[in-house]
Amino acid sequence: MLTNDKSSRSGHLPQNGQLLKRVDDLIKQWEKYQQPRYSFFLKPNEILSIQQYLGTKYPYHFDGGYSEAQLKRLIVGETADNRISCLTYQSDSKYIVLTHRDVLGALMNLGIEREQFGDMWIEDGRIVLYAISDIADYIIDNLIQINKLKVKLTIADAVFEHQEKIRVFQKTITGFRLDNIVQTITGSSRTKAQQMIRQQVVAVNYEVLEENDHLCNNGDTISVRGFGRYVIMEVVKITKKERLLLKFGKYE
Repeated sequence: MLTNDKSSRSGHLPQNGQLLKRVDDLIKQWEKYQQPRYSFFLKPNEILSIQQYLGTKYPYHFDGGYSEAQLKRLIVGETADNRISCLTYQSDSKYIVLTHRDVLGALMNLGIEREQFGDMWIEDGRIVLYAISDIADYIIDNLIQINKLKVKLTIADAVFEHQEKIRVFQKTITGFRLDNIVQTITGSSRTKAQQMIRQQVVAVNYEVLEENDHLCNNGDTISVRGFGRYVIMEVVKITKKERLLLKFGKYE
């Protein structure tokens, strides 16, 4: 979802046509008031669509809070203020190890929409979260426990950088159909994989798809809610039974 002002109104990001209409609204607001206009956080495929749509006609850029960010805000107009806050907490617990899913669930339980915060990761017990500045205080005041661990996030004085780690593994599959790929990376049955696709919890290159027979390609990013994000790296070989030995990467 895109917003024309500083408030963090919740909602769901529209599909491509509506997305570009909202971009037009931001442009019109910027032209009228000559003040920067901001979107919520956008996925890489949405960023690409906007870049192709706007070209070089208007002053705009994308910012996710740090140089290698995946999720970024569209900022129309010239400004160095990205209105993004970096929140962090260092855990010293030896007994509770938080996961990305734990933190994501805790944020959702506060009624915060996914588009209101960007990249988030946990490394060596440290939570790092980039969020729209307007909701930073709300998160700090209300996100006080994750799983069974009491936490107290603060606004970081410095920018935290992150490079995603990829665990590489190989699996033998019969073909590049989406349901086959989902079955393979999740260890589920074909029926369960098709059910997940119908339930709209599977995305290819950050776009939710509902077609079981969609053909994936090398380089595609596959996200399955509850299972993580994967990339199809390459075909290693074709077996004697004409199955494909594929190399996958799992983002960790």
